Amino acid sequence: RLASIPQGFTRIPYFCAGCPHNTSTNIPEGSQAMAGIGCHFMATWMDRETLTYTHMGGEGATWIGQSPFTSRRHMFQNLGDGTYTHSGSLAIRAAIAAKSTITYKILYNDAVAMTGGQPAESAFSVASMAAQVRAEGRSVRTLTVKVRYPDFTQEAHGRSLETATDLEAPFYPLVGPLLQAAWSKRQPLRLVSVRFSGVEAGSAQLEMFAQAEEKRRRLAGVRDALNRRGGAPVVRHGHQLGDPPAAP
Repeated sequence: RLASIPQGFTRIPYFCAGCPHNTSTNIPEGSQAMAGIGCHFMATWMDRETLTYTHMGGEGATWIGQSPFTSRRHMFQNLGDGTYTHSGSLAIRAAIAAKSTITYKILYNDAVAMTGGQPAESAFSVASMAAQVRAEGRSVRTLTVKVRYPDFTQEAHGRSLETATDLEAPFYPLVGPLLQAAWSKRQPLRLVSVRFSGVEAGSAQLEMFAQAEEKRRRLAGVRDALNRRGGAPVVRHGHQLGDPPAAP
């Protein structure tokens, strides 16, 4: 009976329903991206102009070697959140050292899906992500808040600043409105996450705000150094202190 069934139908593997990789691996028309280690590699056989692959932690190295010999001036590089935690941050450092014109897309799906769906060994807050961006000598422009409901449906909303920054303060006013916009169903949630994108080299501010921004940057650098030295956050923003103890 099986032999009599036509075998012309084929279905390639695809992203799970509800996974943010369904949309986060899209790129602007006319652009090109490179794949990496993770299930997001499947973008290479979708109509998404995503090519080649590399070993874990080598994302972007292909473009470092290729870029001097091609007329293309820019490349997107997909990088999973699990790989970023494992060794992907080293690839970002290599791209900075090579002065590559590359945009890393850190694809956050809250799971190492390729090996069974374990939680990624990272729990970045806005403050900790900004501190790491500063340490890598980069700036970011866009903040995205994503929510996931018990039935695994998801919604996400993002907003971009006019100018990229390596400070967390400009992003704090965006978190509340973005969460309200994403949480449209007003149902219980199983996940809330934040993601930075639009990563650029260095930092740049409008001239009229440059002095104030530089003071905030020096203060943030001192805070980062103290927190690293203590092994745990010893200097925090006021909103991170929690509710005061109840009066007796």
